[in-house]
Amino acid sequence: MKYDKEAVKLFIKNYHKHSDSQDIDQLEDIDDFFSITDSVAYDMEDSTHIDEIAFFNELEAVIEQVGTMKQQFVFYMLCEGLTLEETGKRVLLSRERVRQLYDDLLNKICE
Repeated sequence: MKYDKEAVKLFIKNYHKHSDSQDIDQLEDIDDFFSITDSVAYDMEDSTHIDEIAFFNELEAVIEQVGTMKQQFVFYMLCEGLTLEETGKRVLLSRERVRQLYDDLLNKICE
């Protein structure tokens, strides 16, 4: 499947703003994991979030097939809202090298 490069870049850049995943490490105990609270209420009329999750999963599957481990890591970190520089610090690469890995990945999935 062919993707629009600019649309994919925008999606990755903004994905963290819409992601409301709960970190399992932050849960107090097992009862918190299974509890239903108002914070987990979803508006079934608004399918935007569902569409974003579906598109993320689709991109993730493609990236796992065509990307290197470093490119996959860059993808995940950028989706979490980290900048190129912050991502580079985590993998001991320069911002420019992270940008190159990211651009190469985008070229692979948007060909």
